[in-house]
Amino acid sequence: MAQWMCFFEKKDMYRADSSRTRIAFFRGLFVFLQSLAVGLLLFSFWLPYDISYNFYSYVLGVSVGISVVYACLRPRLSWEWSQSRPFLPMVLLYLLMWLSVLYSMDKVEAVRRCWYCLSLLLYPVIFVGMGRDFFSVKRCRLWAVVFVASCFVEILCRTGLSVYCFCTVPELEPYRQVGFVAALNEFLGFQNIYLSWAGYKLVMHTTFEAMVLNFAFALVAMSWIRKDSILRRKGLRLGALFFEFLSALTLLSSNSKTGQVIFGCTLLILFFQAFKYKRYRLVIGAGALLCSFLIVLLPYAGKGLTSRMTRSLEVFESFFSKPQEEVVSDGSTLPRIYCWQVAARMIRERPLAGYGMGFYSDFNKKFAEIYGDYGKVYSDSHNQFLNTMLSNGLLGLALFLWLWVCMIRLAWQEKKVLGWIWLLSVFGLCMVDTFFNSLVFLFYLCAGYGLLSLKR
Repeated sequence: MAQWMCFFEKKDMYRADSSRTRIAFFRGLFVFLQSLAVGLLLFSFWLPYDISYNFYSYVLGVSVGISVVYACLRPRLSWEWSQSRPFLPMVLLYLLMWLSVLYSMDKVEAVRRCWYCLSLLLYPVIFVGMGRDFFSVKRCRLWAVVFVASCFVEILCRTGLSVYCFCTVPELEPYRQVGFVAALNEFLGFQNIYLSWAGYKLVMHTTFEAMVLNFAFALVAMSWIRKDSILRRKGLRLGALFFEFLSALTLLSSNSKTGQVIFGCTLLILFFQAFKYKRYRLVIGAGALLCSFLIVLLPYAGKGLTSRMTRSLEVFESFFSKPQEEVVSDGSTLPRIYCWQVAARMIRERPLAGYGMGFYSDFNKKFAEIYGDYGKVYSDSHNQFLNTMLSNGLLGLALFLWLWVCMIRLAWQEKKVLGWIWLLSVFGLCMVDTFFNSLVFLFYLCAGYGLLSLKR
């Protein structure tokens, strides 16, 4: 009898071991698939908008499905409130968006915008589902390499298109007759106009694109400062140095004024970090390289690099000192000021609940009523704080500010400089543009937030 009992016990142990082996195999398979999915999401930053939007939708859905299955295979699965708590403001804000459909004048537009924002709930599932243990140093390093490589491909593509347009656009011919320097400054100051004229939308002029490239620049720079083992190989060091040079040149000549300001702040942060890690030779070398870079570049392209910032200052000066018909318009700063003014007036009229997620039609009517002679440029306030108040009123703003409190708290607890650079970029975009209208924009917001919340 004892022999039979021993036989059955061994058989049960064998079944348990076999079951654990199968679970471990499938968990490893889903880890591989999720790593591939996240890598594809990171690599597609440089794809054209029409392609990347659909690509993001499919890959995001696949990634969420993998996360859910992986979470179900975890042993002794239990709900960890500490992991989901940082995402609570996102969930409540999204529920409030759907509630605002009830009092939106344009309910079709409101529903469409709510579906756009569905990724507010989907992105966190990637991180909560995979769990804290999934984001190992090795995997994060691999994704960093993929992310930087995608930004490098983007720079090469856009540099090639820019050179082609610079050499072929007929509008630049009068400037070429004056001289190369005049043509170069004219092109750098208005890249988006000439590239759009040539039929290309791939131009580094939006704040979001500049922020993504700025973060890639900071990621590589921190690897230099911390003496990351990945840069011990000579080939990778040369590649990293070449990427830093090209990305700095692209950011300095970016048509995004906010991106240029964020890049300047990032350089200051990185220099302080270099001093903190006692990388004095690196500080001297990088400082000398940057000074040489500016000494060589500014005489040839100084006006092109500073023209948009100078133009914006002229807009602000004329806006507060001249009649409306004499205000300087640069096609970027002035329409934003007008949109901010219109949004402020609308918020004063309906501060509590806002106009719902279909407020865009209300905004366009109000803008035409106040600035009918100026013409339509933007269809919203181009400010995430104002947009949140327009759609969901003071309660929506309170939830959005709660999200900001959570982001700042996580960045402070992590004490990692890349978290602060990411947060600075998010704030810059929220001041001049909106997050809650694009899958790609939201990925930049949620990826950093998810990593900060799970890497504690």
